[in-house]
Amino acid sequence: MTPPEEASSETIVVGHDGSEGGSVLPLGEVSSRERRSLIRHVRPFHDKHPTVEIEYRAVLGQPAETLLGIARKARMLVVGSRGRGGFTALMLGSVSEQCVHLATCPVLVVPSRQEDLKQRAQQAE
Repeated sequence: MTPPEEASSETIVVGHDGSEGGSVLPLGEVSSRERRSLIRHVRPFHDKHPTVEIEYRAVLGQPAETLLGIARKARMLVVGSRGRGGFTALMLGSVSEQCVHLATCPVLVVPSRQEDLKQRAQQAE
């Protein structure tokens, strides 16, 4: 398997793991499904900013290692956080945490909406 191409220094790399009850499918099918899903989710933002170039790419590999490799020269790496905590997070590892500690570019960790709402509710108490 050839390593994915590095992003340019003007690129912002956004990682998406295809969450929502993953399944084992051929990469081509996963790639096609993810592409459709990403286009659907990104469309409202792209409609507001049509001059922003977007490239959708499915890559098979260890998530943090793959993202770090692609984003080596990028302007920024954006990853999500599912909000797992405690012992589970230690067992599973955290892609976002690995990216924050090992990336050679700035990293933006975006919490899930559910996690963000929980934190806001706790702060309001």
